[in-house]
Amino acid sequence: MRITNCSIGKEVKSTSKYDYKYYFDASDKIILSEKYLDEELTYLNFYFYHDDICDYVFYDYKRKEIYTLSKSFFDEKERLVRFIEIDSVCGDFYNNAKYEEHLFKYEDSVTFVTQLEYWHPCKRAPFIKEKTVKTSMKIIDNVLYYLKDDGSLSSFYNIRFKIENGKKVDLPPPPKKDKKERIKHKTFYIQKGEFL
Repeated sequence: MRITNCSIGKEVKSTSKYDYKYYFDASDKIILSEKYLDEELTYLNFYFYHDDICDYVFYDYKRKEIYTLSKSFFDEKERLVRFIEIDSVCGDFYNNAKYEEHLFKYEDSVTFVTQLEYWHPCKRAPFIKEKTVKTSMKIIDNVLYYLKDDGSLSSFYNIRFKIENGKKVDLPPPPKKDKKERIKHKTFYIQKGEFL
């Protein structure tokens, strides 16, 4: 959710089995999320708001330590424009192997997302080689598209809801197409290598 300013999960009525739980305050701002693995609480994610910035603290519930620190920046239209994250902190803020950044650009009805992962060796992981990994995405009509280097489609996911200035906003499902039309549409763009 924090990466694309939206969720690709779904809401469920039954609480017997789930991967995430979200908590919102009286203003519908997300303040806490819980992540479950094998039906056990594994991570707690706390959200703190000030001005046009949201800070996140991701807590490893099993190890009882802060795991990740993140920050989101919003523009004057309350749109996410930049996200940064220090991963695998585990109590040592200056000795981590990965720093991540996401940049958002808005053009008409399309949102372009560039994800950058900066890897470097550190005391805990000296075997890691210095590199930058780039992932490109587009969001159009409530669908998140992962793109290959040449701009063609790699994969896509339907977006169920998004967070606007910390508030949950439900999104309608994308229009349904019959199976034949979906296959034709997908095949055409993959063959052409110019998806969207």
